[in-house]
Amino acid sequence: MSVEKNLATARVWSRQAERELTVARKLQALGEHAPACFHAQQAAEFILKSALVAHDREFPRTHLIDVLLEAFPSGFRAPLARLRDQALFLNKLYLPTRYPGALGEQVPADAYTAADGSAAIRAAGRILRAAEGIIKAAQRAPVARGTARRMRAPKH
Repeated sequence: MSVEKNLATARVWSRQAERELTVARKLQALGEHAPACFHAQQAAEFILKSALVAHDREFPRTHLIDVLLEAFPSGFRAPLARLRDQALFLNKLYLPTRYPGALGEQVPADAYTAADGSAAIRAAGRILRAAEGIIKAAQRAPVARGTARRMRAPKH
């Protein structure tokens, strides 16, 4: 992809990430903690995918935030490493916040608390701020055309 196309695609993903975080905050304010947690997870996932695209990287097909963090080139990994705990926390919110049966007999709407929602929103916010800095770096110094390479998720 061209640098311009990468940055345009990254802007779309970034706008959606910001929207997901806004939705999470609104749902949290309404006392809807399970969907607030899910939308916070989505915000973090989308902003990391945006940052990867901005740097001409294909992102792994995953919803795991820690795997997305590991997909960045080595120069970005050190600053992103301090977000690992937030990533692991958000990983746990993708599926069980939405599916009855994912938590045994417990309904997701009853399983998540205000504290969970607040923690998810804070974690997503930290990841958004870090990824936005990475995107800004791509805007200042775009990579050369034709350097995209498929990133593979590490085996766990």
